[in-house]
Amino acid sequence: ALETVAARRGDLVEAAEVLLTEVSGRYANPYELLQVDAVALNFLERQQMLLARMERIVCGLEADVAALGSAAALRETVDLFDATLAALRDGHPSAGIDPPRTEIVRTSLARAHDDWTEARGVLDDLAAAGEADAAVLDRVTNLTRVLRDDLQNVITLKKITSPGQADVYRVPLAAFAETALGAWLDDPDLLAAVRAQNDAHAGITAARIDALDRTWRSEAAAGGGPLVDDLMTRPVSRWLAERQRASAGFITEVFVMDAYGLNVAQSAVTSDYWQGDEAKWRETYAAEDGALHISDVAFDESTGFYQAQASLPIVDPATAERIGAVTFGINVQRLM
Repeated sequence: ALETVAARRGDLVEAAEVLLTEVSGRYANPYELLQVDAVALNFLERQQMLLARMERIVCGLEADVAALGSAAALRETVDLFDATLAALRDGHPSAGIDPPRTEIVRTSLARAHDDWTEARGVLDDLAAAGEADAAVLDRVTNLTRVLRDDLQNVITLKKITSPGQADVYRVPLAAFAETALGAWLDDPDLLAAVRAQNDAHAGITAARIDALDRTWRSEAAAGGGPLVDDLMTRPVSRWLAERQRASAGFITEVFVMDAYGLNVAQSAVTSDYWQGDEAKWRETYAAEDGALHISDVAFDESTGFYQAQASLPIVDPATAERIGAVTFGINVQRLM
């Protein structure tokens, strides 16, 4: 099977490059990004290809399939990746690469370089030995997966920090939220859960909301408690968690709020229980027009990705009235 893959991969790569060129030519606007950013993005995309080449060569060394690559080819690929990453981090004017303009991109490239330092040591040893076993192949795959995520973070940041492009992610996110994500809100069990909690919280006071929020924060910090455990074991919370897992990392979190801004169900434990003072509730359920709200992009420590939140009002189809809101965390680099 590996011999067959090795024999056919050249045609596949060529066809993929033709397709990429065609798609870019049809949909890319060359005036939307600074030229220096476009050059850097091209090099970043090539880095992703070099990681795939390293994986392929190591696979060939482990399986003793010479057509997948040699130790010399691995050395050449490692050196090229290393030189390009240094140029992206520090700048390389003769190649058209300026140093990163923003601190956030510099930090992201520094993180990628740190992870590359570990990976390069393993790959250098492999190139010297000229062979690999299954354990080494596993390790290389794990290291390149981390690097691929690092590079995708840098690509995302490059796109949204190019002058005039700060909101470039909002258009595809809005379309995705209003179509694919909006369909989640038709689920009858989700609607019933929001209605039931609205009834249960009828007449709730601000003092009671504050007390519940303090209890939640305390339990969340402690790893659980009666309030957190009750909410997280609700059927709708489990349903949200299943739908999130099915998104393969595209959706990072989901939580549903009632008419008071209190959580009804969620896929993971949030830091607070009451969202009523935040834009995700105030600009959806509580807003006059009940519009979609999209947050700024922020780095999520728990996932290691840059994400944005898309929030929508929940409308009861029986009455056409708003009864709550929902927030989706979206992995922006997967979106873009």
